[in-house]
Amino acid sequence: MQDRFKRAITARIKIREELKEIDIFDIISKRYDIRTLRITRNMERTKYVEGKLINAFLYTYMRNKGIPMKVSNISDVFEVERFRNGRANTEFDAPKLIYNNLLIDYYNRGLAADDEFVSFISYYHIIEYYLDEVFNEQLISNVKNIITRPDFSYKNNKKIKEIIDTLHKDMRMVKDNGGGNEKQALTYVLNKYLKDIDKFKLRIGDSYCEYYRNTRVPFSKGAMIDWSNKIKIIDKVVDRIYTTRNSLVHNKSGKKDSSYNHNKDKQYLKMEIPLVKAIAEIIIEDSAQEL
Repeated sequence: MQDRFKRAITARIKIREELKEIDIFDIISKRYDIRTLRITRNMERTKYVEGKLINAFLYTYMRNKGIPMKVSNISDVFEVERFRNGRANTEFDAPKLIYNNLLIDYYNRGLAADDEFVSFISYYHIIEYYLDEVFNEQLISNVKNIITRPDFSYKNNKKIKEIIDTLHKDMRMVKDNGGGNEKQALTYVLNKYLKDIDKFKLRIGDSYCEYYRNTRVPFSKGAMIDWSNKIKIIDKVVDRIYTTRNSLVHNKSGKKDSSYNHNKDKQYLKMEIPLVKAIAEIIIEDSAQEL
């Protein structure tokens, strides 16, 4: 009786020791064909810093692999789907920048979305995140440019009128809620972040650049982009993505010919995603802080 008891105790101890050696995340990743990340806590780092570092890794991974990724509870793992649009052979270094957490969430949503509508709008949310900030920066810059000129005098009514006219020009379409002219603000944002058009085109890809040069957006009538006209490129990009965004979110009876129809237009919308995605990536990266 004692021998049987000892053998049972020994077996239980052995099982417990074997269980300690089992990597639960390895089992989950193989069973559900997903990728997992093991994080070892450094006690010198706060949870806030750790969260920033995790998001830095998430964006670096998603940007290079083209695969959506997020931090989940273990209970969420069983609802994770496999995405096959990744660039599995792409190698990348450890992240060197810390990114805006909210923008990473939008980026993940755009990358993971099966619906072209959700994907486009998610990337557009990244662009419009800085609309008010950059719009106000530009207003301040415009006024400063006037009042710092050597010929400016607050006693000169013509100079004061020049300030008023400048503000009125930029804010002629200001909404009741205090928001600025969104298309003008969008122009300011793109002028701020799309400073290297050649690198921007490389990020988009030759085939898409050629498509945007030769084809208007069928459902929104978004402008073609003449890449050879350096002066007009930003204006054309703004027109293309802004009219497409309006077509998606507005459905007015008087503009049925420019409203988005999912069944008819989803393939055309799919072609617009690389453009808005490239802009979103540039904004995420250029607005980041050094690690």
